Amino acid sequence: MDEVRKVIDHYRTHHPRFRGGEKEKRLISARLKDGYSVQELIEAIDGCHLSKYHSGDNDRANKYQSLELIVRDSKHVTQFLEIYDDSKSRSSAKILSPPPIR
Repeated sequence: MDEVRKVIDHYRTHHPRFRGGEKEKRLISARLKDGYSVQELIEAIDGCHLSKYHSGDNDRANKYQSLELIVRDSKHVTQFLEIYDDSKSRSSAKILSPPPIR
């Protein structure tokens, strides 16, 4: 249960009023049983928050950032992990690449 609490505590850094219900706890436990680490679930949370679409840049201007969505199933966790990894790759590339010569 301590691992579940760590994931919820991280989610609360984005949404301080969130308390975490039984559904979210059950889904987090299920993803941990699927083999995801606490760190990967934390990165999936961050990946969702890095997504412009999930942050409200969509046709309805709605945010889709619920913890229930992020940990709903392996497909969603993987999707948000890929967004997180892509953002890390882009920021590393910006740091490592020299500016263009004009």
